[in-house]
Amino acid sequence: MPRHPNVCPSLLLIMLGVGLGACSKDDGTRVSEDESTDTATATTDTTDAADTANTTGSTDTGSDSADTGAAEPPPPPPKGSCTDNPHLTPDDQIKKMGTDLFQIDSADQPFIRYLTLTHLYNAGYCPDQLGRIIHAANKLVNSLSTEPFIRPLVVVDQDHKTLLRLDLRDYGWQQAPESGGASDIWEATVAQNPFAVEFQGEFIDDLKLRTTTLVPFQPFDAFLQITTRGDLYYDILQFPQTVEELEDRLGVPDPADPALKIGDVIRAGFEDSGVSDWNRVIERRRIPASSSQAYWRSYDFIDNTGFADIFAHPIDFEDAGGEIIFNLPNGLQAYMVIDEFGGRISEAPTQVVKDPKQRDSIVKNAISCMSCHEAGIIPKQDDLRPFYQDNKDLFQDQAERKLIEALYRPSNELDPLQAKDSAVFQGALNELGIPLTDGEPIVTLSLAFEAGVDLPRAASELGVTTQRLDQNLAKLAPSLQKLRIGAISRELFQSEFRGAVCALLPGDDVIPVCTGL
Repeated sequence: MPRHPNVCPSLLLIMLGVGLGACSKDDGTRVSEDESTDTATATTDTTDAADTANTTGSTDTGSDSADTGAAEPPPPPPKGSCTDNPHLTPDDQIKKMGTDLFQIDSADQPFIRYLTLTHLYNAGYCPDQLGRIIHAANKLVNSLSTEPFIRPLVVVDQDHKTLLRLDLRDYGWQQAPESGGASDIWEATVAQNPFAVEFQGEFIDDLKLRTTTLVPFQPFDAFLQITTRGDLYYDILQFPQTVEELEDRLGVPDPADPALKIGDVIRAGFEDSGVSDWNRVIERRRIPASSSQAYWRSYDFIDNTGFADIFAHPIDFEDAGGEIIFNLPNGLQAYMVIDEFGGRISEAPTQVVKDPKQRDSIVKNAISCMSCHEAGIIPKQDDLRPFYQDNKDLFQDQAERKLIEALYRPSNELDPLQAKDSAVFQGALNELGIPLTDGEPIVTLSLAFEAGVDLPRAASELGVTTQRLDQNLAKLAPSLQKLRIGAISRELFQSEFRGAVCALLPGDDVIPVCTGL
C-alpha cells in the first residue's frame, strides 16, 4: 500500500531523536525557532521552505557528482609512500595501550577502548595521510553518537599517531543496542568485525581485565567498514524499525495538523533528481520541540508515469521509497533509507536510486549518504511551484491548490533554510578541525579498504613484516599463495584472516586466541 505524501509517515525516520532529514543530496541541520512562529494550517499557510533541500529518498542518495551532472568514478585508493616507517609490532601497540590506560582513573577504565592505525603506518602511510584518517575517525565516532557534544578521540601515540582512545560514555555506546545480542555498542561491533581479534598474554590480559572486554581494540578501517553499513549502523544510533515507531518516539507532528506553524513542512519538486532517472520531491520539517533541529526527506520513484508524475500529482503522488537525513544532537548528520511502506532498509533498489561512488552502484546506508553530503545539505531549486503558477488551470480542485501553495514555497524562503541547515553540520566539522577541502575522509578510507590486498598490505594487517609473510606463505591457506604474484580481493583476505593471524603471530608477549580455528 503506497503512502500518501500529505501524511508523509516516512518522514518520521528523520527525527530519530535528533532532528533533521534528507539523506542523499541534502542535509538537515538546525533551524531557529523564529523560522516558523506564525501558526497556520500546514495546508493553508505553511512557509515556502519546501523548495529547500534535496532530501534523501531512495533516489537522492548518490554522490555529490550526481547533482551536477556526470558521475565521478571512485578515486583511486591512497597507498603509503613512507616506506622507511619502522615496523610496529602488536606487542608495541598493546604495551602503549597499557601504559596509557594506567594513567586513567580506575573508575573510568572499564569504558576505555582503542582504535588502531598501526597497520596503516606499517603499510607506509605518511603523517599527512594518517592525519586525514584521524579526521575520518573523529567524524565517524561522532557521527555514531547519541550524545549532545562533539568529543574528539585522544591520540595516544603522538610519535606515530597510530593509536586513538575513546570513552564509550562520550558517544552513548555504553548502552546495549535495541536489537539485543550484545552488552554494549562496542561489543556489537566486535561481534561483526572479522578483523577484531582477541589476544592473550601478560600485558593484554591486564588490559582486558581493566577495560572489562576481551577485545579492547580494533583496527579503525575495519571498524569503519562495518559501522557505516547495514543494521549495525541503525543499531548504534538506536533507530526503530519503522516510521511509525519513530514518529511515536519523537512526537513528530502530523503535516495535516491544522495547528502546524508556518514553516513546519515545506517541499520542493523537480524533474531531474540527480541520483536517479526520475523526478523527486524533497521535504523539510522543523521539529517543534527544538529551536535548532530540522529533518529532510526525499520521495523517490521508479518511473515518471501515473501517480509517480509529481507535476500531475504534486499532493497525491505515490512514491517508491525515500532517504532521510537529520542532525544528531551534536550537529553532525544521521541517515536512513526507507521502502515504500516506511520500513528502514540498508540498501536502496538500483531501479530507484544509484550511488556512482560505490563499485556496485548500490546506495548503502550510511556510507552513500556520507559520500553525497560531505558538506551538508546540497541546495536544490524547486521546479514544481513555477510549473504550477504557469499551469494553474490544470489544478481545478481548490483544496489541492491550497496545499500546493502552502507546501511548495518560493525559493527565497527555501534557500536560507538550506544554508542554515548546512551551517550546523559544517560547524560540527569545524569543531573537530575537519576541513571541507580534503574530500570526505570516511568514504576515501572505505574505498581504500575495499581495494585489492597485496603482499605488503596483507603483512601490515597481519601484524608482521612483508619479509616474514613472504617467507611463511606456504604455511597459510592455499588461496593466500596468490599474494606472491599480485593482489587478492578483500573478501578472500577476510575469509582467511584469522587463520593466518594464528599461524603467524606467536608474539613475544601476546598471542592471538585461536581456539576453534
